[in-house]
Amino acid sequence: MKKERGITPAELMGYFIGKDGSPDGIERSERDGQKSFMAQQTLPINGLEQEKLEALGFIFGNRPVGDELFIACQFPDGWTKRPTEHSMWSELVSPDGKVVASMFYKAAFYDMDAFMVWRGDK
Repeated sequence: MKKERGITPAELMGYFIGKDGSPDGIERSERDGQKSFMAQQTLPINGLEQEKLEALGFIFGNRPVGDELFIACQFPDGWTKRPTEHSMWSELVSPDGKVVASMFYKAAFYDMDAFMVWRGDK
């Protein structure tokens, strides 16, 4: 007799995230989170080296009200964020194309997190 695998609470909630009710709702919310993160001039607070970035021309604003993960900032000319193939990882890229930091953002409704990991010297 085949034993049925039960559905976890996170999987169950995943059914309700997507408009179509599909079971990949959690993964879709993470992809949508990455798209939203790319569209905004924000950086993760955890791992942020604000003074070093300000020396490079970044101008920081305030945290959006209720946001414990990100801080608003204006990027200097040529600096960009770009997504990786993994929906939870993105990169901070200098004007010369060098990846200076990797940025993690888990946009799952049940376990949101964001941080930066620096690559070598900036």
